[in-house]
Amino acid sequence: MDIRIWWGGNELRDKTPSDSTIDKLLTLYKNALEQYFSIDGTRNVHEFMKLVAQQVNYHHHERFVKWLQEDGIPFIQHVTKYSFPEHQDFISEMEFECFNLEDEMQYEDNSELRSCLINIVSYMPDRLQKSFGSNGKKEY
Repeated sequence: MDIRIWWGGNELRDKTPSDSTIDKLLTLYKNALEQYFSIDGTRNVHEFMKLVAQQVNYHHHERFVKWLQEDGIPFIQHVTKYSFPEHQDFISEMEFECFNLEDEMQYEDNSELRSCLINIVSYMPDRLQKSFGSNGKKEY
């Protein structure tokens, strides 16, 4: 399944290098969330979040889950609706985020993984605007 479909977005037929890099990051992001909450094999983000809400230790993660529901997931779903032109600086920044996220996934301390997940989404609007805002792309 295309990662954009899992997030609730649109599958792209002709992906640019920027789109492919975003897809790689979205795949890692999904895998990191699954690792963080110890949930695997869901069909989509809605099923995933239902399972998160049913977890015994839900209250331990309540603020993070609220952030995901109100900010993280809606922003990612917005991004998955668009194709982005090739932009080497943007690709390099996304590859760096992939590297950081993969690195954080190697450690047992989930608080650092959570921080990394939040930072990726928090900085993405500025990166998109900087890279594509002057090209007439949608506002992020």
